Amino acid sequence: MRHDGGCHSHSHPTTEPEHSSASATVSIETDQLSTLRRELVSATRSKVAVVTGASSGIGAEAARQLRAEGFHVAVVGRSEERTCKVADEVAGEAFLADFESVRSVEQLAASLTSRYATIDVLASNAGAAFAERRHTADGHERTWQVNVLSPALLADLLLPALLGAGQSRVIFTASNAHKHARLNVDDLASDRRRYSMMAAYSRSKLGTLVIAQRLADKVPPSSVAVSTFHPGLTRSDAFRDKPVLKRLTHARLLSRFTVSSSEAAKPLVHLATMSSPSDRHGQFYDRVRFQPQNHPQLHDDRVRDAVDRSIGDYAALLAR
Repeated sequence: MRHDGGCHSHSHPTTEPEHSSASATVSIETDQLSTLRRELVSATRSKVAVVTGASSGIGAEAARQLRAEGFHVAVVGRSEERTCKVADEVAGEAFLADFESVRSVEQLAASLTSRYATIDVLASNAGAAFAERRHTADGHERTWQVNVLSPALLADLLLPALLGAGQSRVIFTASNAHKHARLNVDDLASDRRRYSMMAAYSRSKLGTLVIAQRLADKVPPSSVAVSTFHPGLTRSDAFRDKPVLKRLTHARLLSRFTVSSSEAAKPLVHLATMSSPSDRHGQFYDRVRFQPQNHPQLHDDRVRDAVDRSIGDYAALLAR
């Protein structure tokens, strides 16, 4: 969304501002402006789609295609420059967030719900893979936090706005890489095992399916339809942390088998716009083809309970 000739992004500082009478006045004025904006959005009632990981790749293409379908798009990304560029291109609005920070996720949800009274589509597309094991300031292995914990928390925090839309959709970008993964219920992020980027990524994508099931189990499909999809093999920015030489070699080797970001985004847009979305509630798609979820751990209550506890512990950090 453009303001004064440039992108107006909603950023989320990690430190609390100092309070004063002047700042209180500004806060009141900001609250009033936020209310007016929400009323304006409700009056025009363009359907609102929130797309995370939308500063490049599949997310950026999904934002463009959703705009073409008539949605107002909230473009969520880490890079202010790239996020604003996509937001301007789709006449949407930029929101900055870092999924390596639980506070940033909380502040993102607060910004979105203050801006939009209801949300029609949450395209949970943010994800990454990292060459080395590192832990965030919140104490979690980065891949697990960025790909599982933060998306789950964001969906929970946005649930009232999603329910308020009447018939909304939550779509998680998953991967067939989950088929090769196994979760240890006592060590979900495998902190006690030797680190492998692909193993960590595959585990996180199995986690994506678990959190999608978790959400699907607690919402009525007539109100919020939840689905997951494999976009196809793409040359994704999710592997931005891979050494440059390996990235180039990987791209050359797979170039004959990959699909473009534009093609990879089409299943997401299909799920966001299809009729009778409740009929697809809780389902996984390999691109646009329904695929039964045969991974044994997706039917294991111990795994679901372990992931649920992990999300609960993550959310509890907000109370500190």
